[in-house]
Amino acid sequence: MGADSAWDLFTHSAHSVLWLLIVPLTIILVGPAIRPAQAVHHFTFHRMQHYEFGGSVRGSPGVALNCEVRTLFAASVARRCLVLSWKEFLSADLTSIVNKGIVALVIAVPQNLSSILGEDRDLFIETEQTLLGLELQIPVYMVEVTPTVTEWLGSLSLHLGHSAPQTATEELLQQVTGDYYYLSSSLYAPKQITDVKITNFVGRLGQGPAIASESQPVILLVAHLDAAGIAPSLSYGANSDASGVAVILETIRVLEKLFKSQKSPPKSDIMVLVSGAGKFNYFGTKKWLDETAEGSDAALLTRIQYAVCLDGVGKSDQLRAFVSRPPREGSASFRVLEALNFTATDMSSSPIALVHKKINLAEDELAWEHEQFSLAKVPAFTLSTLVGNRPSERKSILDSSSGVDIDKLTEVTHILAKTLAAEMYGLNDSDTNVLHSSFLAVSRENLVSWMDLLTQQPRSLQTLVPEHPAVSAVKDYLTRHLSELNIKQLTTDKGDSDLVLYGPLEVSVTASRTKQPFFDLLVTTIIGIYGGILFLLIQYVDVIGLMRKLLTPLVVGSGVKLRTVKSLKYQ
Repeated sequence: MGADSAWDLFTHSAHSVLWLLIVPLTIILVGPAIRPAQAVHHFTFHRMQHYEFGGSVRGSPGVALNCEVRTLFAASVARRCLVLSWKEFLSADLTSIVNKGIVALVIAVPQNLSSILGEDRDLFIETEQTLLGLELQIPVYMVEVTPTVTEWLGSLSLHLGHSAPQTATEELLQQVTGDYYYLSSSLYAPKQITDVKITNFVGRLGQGPAIASESQPVILLVAHLDAAGIAPSLSYGANSDASGVAVILETIRVLEKLFKSQKSPPKSDIMVLVSGAGKFNYFGTKKWLDETAEGSDAALLTRIQYAVCLDGVGKSDQLRAFVSRPPREGSASFRVLEALNFTATDMSSSPIALVHKKINLAEDELAWEHEQFSLAKVPAFTLSTLVGNRPSERKSILDSSSGVDIDKLTEVTHILAKTLAAEMYGLNDSDTNVLHSSFLAVSRENLVSWMDLLTQQPRSLQTLVPEHPAVSAVKDYLTRHLSELNIKQLTTDKGDSDLVLYGPLEVSVTASRTKQPFFDLLVTTIIGIYGGILFLLIQYVDVIGLMRKLLTPLVVGSGVKLRTVKSLKYQ
């Protein structure tokens, strides 16, 4: 096609001019409202604890997300979803924020929770407990900061701004032209979790027939399997109480070897209780005590010389023995605490600190697991490296494996195994052939393996289905190393239990970014006005003639020869 023909086609086509005028403006107006694929993200949010205990609802019963997003610095957060970074979570007044009328709260936490250290860690744990103590109706979620979440949070900060609009004009401009961030999910109500069973593993270490003698004393080792934190699906409970379970399992292995090497029977039976629902006022332990007291084996409780509870024994700190009342001099509890202290001093030059804490029945929950035994009039104490009468870190998502000192765990296991061996066979330190033999060698590698296995998945009660790796591994191990094992499962069905658990634990959430609804109205208005002006131009102005006059000098300068064409006036 020649230049003259092309020019004829151009000048005779009103559509060419129409497209020439409309397309650029359309791109300018509509372009900002069109987002690439990155404008829509799909996240996994971890829901806050939600359960009923003793008839009262605790945690956050909210689930539904269908709301616009705001940051902490927004002028108004009412009827909006507030997104906080973990550092903002530490410094924010949560009560004030909830009272501002937000409809949801999302807290962004690091994927590697062990990166929160020092004072920040202590404050995070404290803030967790504050949030858990609030009476909430709104949904509260945690989201791990993955690269995609980082991109989304960066976009929030950039477009929602780090400061609130200072004037009404700025606020109006932001409402009209600003970006609109939205969170939505397909779940709208909580649902009771019915497939979780509270499992108690109760067994005896030894040889010979089942426990039948009413004269044989019993030493009971106790730890609970479950973990807890503000978000069940982020709760790994490394120090509390994977460390306690690991110590018991390794102690059982060591003592089993000792049993097989001795010709004479032990003076005491060793029993093990790995309980369920420990984070819910030691629910599994209480149920076992109640059922034992009311059952045919009620005499067992009178044969327990003492129960050794282990909780949080993996920190590189002094080992402590928590008691509800100081043991009477000459009692079995007094004797074993002295023996533990002697062994600890001999091994680490650091004695065991005896901490006396009375049971406070006014509290909703007991502070330590041994208090359940004390209430049942069974002598008991708790060994722990934690500080304080009610350490909050036992129910924190920050309780990760990085906070466990394997060397300390090995030391505690050795102290316990050596002391129990002496108790069971009436040995003293002069019996070096037994107490210092390879039979009592604690395997550091075994403890590492147990800690890895127990913390490879969240271990909150809500996740501890029978197929959970931790449940299966503990069951198989105890079956192999104990002469007897009784597995008791308690339901959490409403009406059958004081404890009712609710899900979902994780929610798939869609995060989208569009323009404000006002922007659509603005674009429509501008396009309408522009269309009207364009119609008037085409109807009453010689557009082609005008364009020819403007373009002719450019075309002539390029050397193209033009034919004179009569200007058209569109009617």
